Amino acid sequence: MKYYCTSADQVLKMRLFLRWIYLLILLLNSILLTLAEYGSFTSVCQMNLLRDEERRLIKGLHRYIGATEKLGELVPEDVVSLLEKAEVEQQVLEDEFAENPLSSFHTLYRIYHDWKEVFRHVWCDDCDKTPASQDFNITFGIAERKLGGWITQEDLQVAAINIVKLYEMYDLDVRDVFDGYIQDHVVTPLPAEELYFIAATADKQDRMRSAVVWFEELYRRVSENMYPDSTLKLITVARVLAGVYNKIGMPQKSIELFDQINNEGLDMRQLKRDVEYYTLRLNGLPLDERTKDLDLYKKTKPSKFTQLCRQSLKSTMAESKLKCFLRASDRPFYFIKEELFNKNPRISVFHDVITEDDLRQLSNCTSARILVYRGEVSEETAINNKKFGFYDVEQSVVKKLRNRMRKILQIPQQEEIDIKRGNQRVATWNYVIEGAKSGGYKVFISSKTSVPLVSGSVIVWYNQNSDGRQDGRLTPWDCHTIIGSQTVVEDYLEEDGTASTMKCFNFLKNSPYISV
Repeated sequence: MKYYCTSADQVLKMRLFLRWIYLLILLLNSILLTLAEYGSFTSVCQMNLLRDEERRLIKGLHRYIGATEKLGELVPEDVVSLLEKAEVEQQVLEDEFAENPLSSFHTLYRIYHDWKEVFRHVWCDDCDKTPASQDFNITFGIAERKLGGWITQEDLQVAAINIVKLYEMYDLDVRDVFDGYIQDHVVTPLPAEELYFIAATADKQDRMRSAVVWFEELYRRVSENMYPDSTLKLITVARVLAGVYNKIGMPQKSIELFDQINNEGLDMRQLKRDVEYYTLRLNGLPLDERTKDLDLYKKTKPSKFTQLCRQSLKSTMAESKLKCFLRASDRPFYFIKEELFNKNPRISVFHDVITEDDLRQLSNCTSARILVYRGEVSEETAINNKKFGFYDVEQSVVKKLRNRMRKILQIPQQEEIDIKRGNQRVATWNYVIEGAKSGGYKVFISSKTSVPLVSGSVIVWYNQNSDGRQDGRLTPWDCHTIIGSQTVVEDYLEEDGTASTMKCFNFLKNSPYISV
């Protein structure tokens, strides 16, 4: 006898199936967002590679134009003008353009849109497949493989939202950002279209305060004709800004905005429909909320983490007790400089520990794109702040550096620095391969400590007190870098079950210091 599912069974199975599909979609979206956050085109290294590969494309496009004109065929004017634009942009690119998030975003945005237009004319479904176009297509394929994939819309969104994150974390003035300033660093101001894209991305990411402030500033500048060469229309900015106001429960500001521009000779029918819509939205609100102005402009008190990323929170008295020392080493007349950032628990930076040769070896070991982040980071990752583990580095380099740290920390020779999963950490240190030019501090919230990372230094903190108890206060957080990027390799000493492990703390009491 065959069993036939009842209608209720079918509905239940369908619901379970759809629930699993929904969870799978959420998982895939999370993975895609993670990959986008850790993507190649937000890093300084990959932006420099993108610049080099655009030069390859420029040469390929020159060959295409020359071969096409030899055959007496006409090259579209758009292709010629875009080639000239790309050459001019390449000439004005500074060597350190990729270190600034504004110039980096501008280059990424321009290459994505301009070369997309070139491809539409040179290599498309309806285009003639000539030897010249095939040669250019091969050139593009080489560049794409070198980059590990061509630029996508998601790359632009990640680069845009990174600028918004810096704006929020470091309390930047939106007018300065629009003028090309990030703190003391200045570049050519972004065009209106690119500023619009950044503000729209903030809106899509529900960073509403930033979206409102950015769109309001853009609206003011467009209304004052500060972008005469821009194709961005005032009504376009106004309608999006009105939508943002409505989204945060302020339809009355949407209506007020349209009242300001209803005499601009625009499409009054569309404006009237918009005003009618926002009037309906306003009438649908409770009476006490219709005139309420949401306090988006008042800056809320930032978290302690954000405050530490901006500046030190230690008192003047606490700062006065922190000094630099010359620590006696195992070699006669050779001292190692230690900079103390926190006394208890102890957080120190040792300078001039890593040689230029060490930095080259570490840079070679950590340059592979596949190693970056590994997609294992659960919290939001700091911008341009890469961290590798000792397992990512050639073991001969690890052994040499561990022996050096053994001598600096005075770990007994019989004590093996053997990493075993599951043991508790005793001490952690980061080899700083590359330090940021601005921002990117490593902060310890409980001890109110901010540590700038300097290339060639080693930052050391202890995960246990001298009596062997775990110290939960020493969990570091990484801040977004503002200018440049930084890379560290993390290593650590774990408990091996013997009391001798704690001898590495003897230097706190017994090591001779020379204050500098």
